Amino acid sequence: MLVRDPVLMAERRGRWSWPWALGGTLLGMVLVLLLIQQGDALQLWLAVRTATRTLYLAAQEANVILLPGNPYTFLTLGLFGLSLMASALVLMAFHGRSLHDVWRFHGQGGTSLFLKAAGAFLLIALVGYAIEAWRMPSSFTLRSDLGAVYWLSLAAGIVVIALQTLGEEMIFRGYLLRVWGAVLSLRLVVVGLLVFGFTLLHTLNADFRIDFAFNFIWFVATEVLYYWLLFRTGSITATWGLHFANNLVSMMLVVTVPGSVPDMGLFIYTDPVLAAGGSRLASPMAYVEMTAGLALIVGLLAWKQSPFYIAPAPLPVLPSPPPVPDVDAPDATPVA
Repeated sequence: MLVRDPVLMAERRGRWSWPWALGGTLLGMVLVLLLIQQGDALQLWLAVRTATRTLYLAAQEANVILLPGNPYTFLTLGLFGLSLMASALVLMAFHGRSLHDVWRFHGQGGTSLFLKAAGAFLLIALVGYAIEAWRMPSSFTLRSDLGAVYWLSLAAGIVVIALQTLGEEMIFRGYLLRVWGAVLSLRLVVVGLLVFGFTLLHTLNADFRIDFAFNFIWFVATEVLYYWLLFRTGSITATWGLHFANNLVSMMLVVTVPGSVPDMGLFIYTDPVLAAGGSRLASPMAYVEMTAGLALIVGLLAWKQSPFYIAPAPLPVLPSPPPVPDVDAPDATPVA
């Protein structure tokens, strides 16, 4: 039986009913598109004013996120994140909610949540790649051009990935989960719809399409991990840490080819299955590695002796419903 979730029920504040949720969602889509369009116009203006039109056109032609030495690829991703963040804040005001609400549900924020979640993910991901490098060293290549341009680009990439992931967190888990959770209040239904929607948007990415079926499973599994941590902590600060670490590894630290663009990768991992034209969907070891990795992250975050341990936040206290009058009680009103 489906039971209404107390965390989502506690979001029935401000203008939360379904017409407001629907109106806010449509407004959010318009806002994001308009702000992204304005970001593109800003980049063109900067290119003309600063005589960097050649770099701007090269970024547009390459259509690649994060090219070392090309600031416009970093600016595009950073402005995308800022557009999502600004839209989420406007939408919270639209619903009559405090702007601080976008950061947390029943829990608290704090840098420690972000650092612990990101640290747990980074540790497990990098240890996993280290084991793979020990098993198949020929599959890993350290990039050759480790000059100042690359390290400056790496620093800029860390900043824009933080903005991009925070923007996505604020829109999906800070806003959409909150307003539709208040309306439906069924955790399985709301989370399922958001996981499907978020994964569907990423099917447009080239790296997703190279091994579509397995990547769909991987995205769903990682999203389940994110929502588990969100309901445990009541704060998107922790899920932001997971999201940031995931994108940092896959986009900059260890980039998998074929599929992903290796331009910013510190290490390039050539997947032997994908390189041979196969799919990890039929590989039992791929599921073992995925399950073990996610389980170890959960263990690091939930085990009390772990340096990455995050304590569960207390559930919100829902207001008691008003008493129902007893219609069978005798009328005590005195008769004149």
